Amino acid sequence: MPKRIYKEYSMSSNQFPIKKINTINVPSDHLDIIITLDEFYEDCKANGMSFRTIQSYQSSLRAWQTFLNERGITSLTEITSEILLHFRHYLQGSYRSRKGKPLAISTMAQKLVALRTYLYFCVRTGKILLNVAHQLPYPKLPKSLPRGILSKQQMKRLLRLPDTKTLVGFRDRVILELFYSTGVRRNELVSIRLLDCQLSERRIFIREGKGGKQRWVPIGKKVCEILRSYVEHIRPALAAGQSHDYLLVGSKGGKLYATIVYTIVKGYLKQLGLHSDCHGLRHTCATHLLKGKANIRVIQSLLGHSSLSSTQIYTHVDISDMAKAIEKAHPRETMQCDTP
Repeated sequence: MPKRIYKEYSMSSNQFPIKKINTINVPSDHLDIIITLDEFYEDCKANGMSFRTIQSYQSSLRAWQTFLNERGITSLTEITSEILLHFRHYLQGSYRSRKGKPLAISTMAQKLVALRTYLYFCVRTGKILLNVAHQLPYPKLPKSLPRGILSKQQMKRLLRLPDTKTLVGFRDRVILELFYSTGVRRNELVSIRLLDCQLSERRIFIREGKGGKQRWVPIGKKVCEILRSYVEHIRPALAAGQSHDYLLVGSKGGKLYATIVYTIVKGYLKQLGLHSDCHGLRHTCATHLLKGKANIRVIQSLLGHSSLSSTQIYTHVDISDMAKAIEKAHPRETMQCDTP
C-alpha cells in the first residue's frame, strides 16, 4: 500500500474521534465477540443469505478475529474507534493473504464492510448502541475495466476446441457455451439442476445467484440444441448410475465442482495462448451483447446485477474501435504534411 494512504488516514483524534462502543446492560456472555460472531452468522442464515455469502463474511471477519486475539480483546466493550482504525492499518500493513501477499485494496474494503455489517447486527440486536465503524474511512477503490475479454474470432476458436466426439469433450463444450451465451458465474453454473433447464422454453433457472438472488436466463436455439443432446445422451452416460440431478457431471459421475470447471476452462484458454478465465467469458458475453446493441437493462438482468452501475462498466470503448474511429474522423489523417 502506498505511504500516502497512511498519511491520508492518520491517527489524529481530530480526523477520527476516539469513541468507546456504548453498550446496553446485558449479560457479559452476550458481549463476547466469538459468541456474537456465531450469532451474526446464524442471523445471516435466518435472513435467507446464501451459503457463499455467509462463507464470505466468515472469511472476511477471520482477519478481525486474528487482530483481536493478538491483542487479547474478547468483549465488545473493549472496542473503540481507535481499535477499528488500528485494524484498518493492520490490514494495510502486517496482515497477509493465504499466499503471503499484501491485501489488494478491494479485499481490504471487503473485510471492512463485513466488519461494519457485523457491528450493525450488534446494534440491531441491542448489544451496543452505536456502530462506530460508520466513522471508519474506507479505501478508495480503483475503477478497473473488465479484463480477459475475447474477440468473436477467439471465442469461435475456443468453442471449437473440445473434442465433442468424447463424453467429457461434449460436456466441456456445454460449459463453454453456457458461459458465453448466458454470462453465468462459475458457482451459478455448477448449481444448475436438470429441473432448472426448461429446454422447451429455451431458458434456465439460476437458483443460487449471488446474494441468494434467483433469475431466469434465456438460451439461444443453437445452444439449446447442444444442451438437449447433452441432457438426453451425454449426461446419462457420464453419470453412470449416480442419483444426483446436477446438470454438469464429473468424469466419475459425481457433481462437477467450481474448482474443476475453472481448471477445465483455463486449460482450453491456455491451449490458445489466451489470458482469461471463467469470469473473462462472462465479461466477453456482456461485451459482445453490448456491441450487438443489446439494451443495457437486458444485460443487467441477464448477468444478475443488482445495480446498473455494475453493468455500465461494459460501456467502455474498445481500443480497437477507438483506433478505427480516430483513423476515420481525425483531420490529421487527411492532412498533407511533409514528412520530417
